[in-house]
Amino acid sequence: MGFGFDGSMLLPRTPSVSTPDAAMDCFNCVKAAMMLGGLALDASTHGTMGFGELKSTGYFRYTRALGSEAQISQALQEGGAGGQLNISLLSPRRITQNEVEDAYVEGQKVFSHLTNLNAAYLSLAYSSLRRSETRNALVFGWVACEQVIQQIWDEFLIGEIKFYGTENRRKRLKETRNVAPKLELLALAKIISEDTYETLAVARKARNNFAHKGGAVTFNSALECVKGLILLIQEFADLKGVSTGTSHLFEIYNASEKEDAERSGLGATNAENIDWENVKYWREMYKIPGDERWEGDKSLLDGIELMDATEDEDGKAD
Repeated sequence: MGFGFDGSMLLPRTPSVSTPDAAMDCFNCVKAAMMLGGLALDASTHGTMGFGELKSTGYFRYTRALGSEAQISQALQEGGAGGQLNISLLSPRRITQNEVEDAYVEGQKVFSHLTNLNAAYLSLAYSSLRRSETRNALVFGWVACEQVIQQIWDEFLIGEIKFYGTENRRKRLKETRNVAPKLELLALAKIISEDTYETLAVARKARNNFAHKGGAVTFNSALECVKGLILLIQEFADLKGVSTGTSHLFEIYNASEKEDAERSGLGATNAENIDWENVKYWREMYKIPGDERWEGDKSLLDGIELMDATEDEDGKAD
């Protein structure tokens, strides 16, 4: 696997990685390892991937982008992006080669032991939370939580005779399928901390409500799920005597970023909620009919009827 100076990850097509799904899983496994090494990265999705060609000089070019985000990357690479998109190039996030290599090595130390976890789910859950995609964060995060819980259960409770006493009791415990009693027993045996138990209890309730009732998932519910997953990984690594960089995931996801994500999860941002004093770059907006300074035809499109959202069905204002 290679890395471009623009942050792209490059993977030659091989028999084992010949489809977008296989490539996505491969990218996310590498990113998850770097996350555990302390380098937070957004997950790869179909929208971020594309096909291309790699020159012997080390340069690469997109030939077919699979989604809108990859199309933006292609436009930036080819010098075909407009002024608004180019703003992102003025202050890019910079990650050094040493940071990438060190984070991957540290993360792989954890994954060499944490074999039950689908690494892609970790990066998908975390980056979904950063984008306020609360349902995806909860779904991916909880599946990953159950995978880690199962490995801790098998290795540190079922595998330790001091916690169950007799072989018959061990046999009955091995047949346990529901995650709730597993969490209870792991907490009682002090294999997981009370903080992790309480966090996962909130996440489990939110996941069950979503599974049975559907509907919206609150930002805090998704946050507790991802937080519970990170705590589980930290405590598993401690049990194995392996260090992790997962504490950095909470530091990177700082208070201001959380506030922005919570606000975007509520819907459109109102102008009065923006700190206009800290806006760095300005460009004139393209005018459309209805804008104050529109100079063209002011007539409405045929069939369009504007209504006051503050009025009820009888035309009375609230």
